[in-house]
Amino acid sequence: MLGQRGGFILAIVTTVANIRGFFSYNGFIKKIDVFVKFDKPQRRSAMPVRQRPIVNQHGVALIEVMIAFLLLSVGLIGYSALQVRATKATQSSLQRTDASILANNIIESMRANKSWAVDPSRPYNLASGTCSVPPTDGTLIKNDLNTWFLSLQATFGANASTCADITCTDSNSAAPGTCTVNIFWNDSRALGGLTNQNIQLVGRL
Repeated sequence: MLGQRGGFILAIVTTVANIRGFFSYNGFIKKIDVFVKFDKPQRRSAMPVRQRPIVNQHGVALIEVMIAFLLLSVGLIGYSALQVRATKATQSSLQRTDASILANNIIESMRANKSWAVDPSRPYNLASGTCSVPPTDGTLIKNDLNTWFLSLQATFGANASTCADITCTDSNSAAPGTCTVNIFWNDSRALGGLTNQNIQLVGRL
């Protein structure tokens, strides 16, 4: 009986010793460590990220605004100059048109009074360089010349540059009633204008 108990106790001790040996550091702990290392996924080393250096950019927006303002100013100046040139050209063209109309007006007035316009005394003729308003004496001829010259001064200005002359052939000439009208005015304000601009109109009464 004692021998059986002793053998049983010895078997228990041996089993416990084997279990302790199995769970020892050289036994089960190593196996667990190997298992963990084998099963654990390998972590890749992250590549270093190169950071861009921070550059100070103070004042860039202000410079862009100044450049834009400069370009806008140049454009506005160019547009203004173009408008001035266009205005001058338009003004010169308008004055030429007015001069043509006024020259035709006096020819029409002489045509309406042709008998006196071709008279040998040539009462409608104005000497070259006439720059003052002809006086009126109540006659139709003097009234025509006076009114016409006042219209010249109203259109081109009452100054020494506004002048005119009229030359008509009389009834004794080979071509009676041929009238030449010259009008002079200051066109220097126009683009490429002259200080003594003139227009000539020749008409047959």
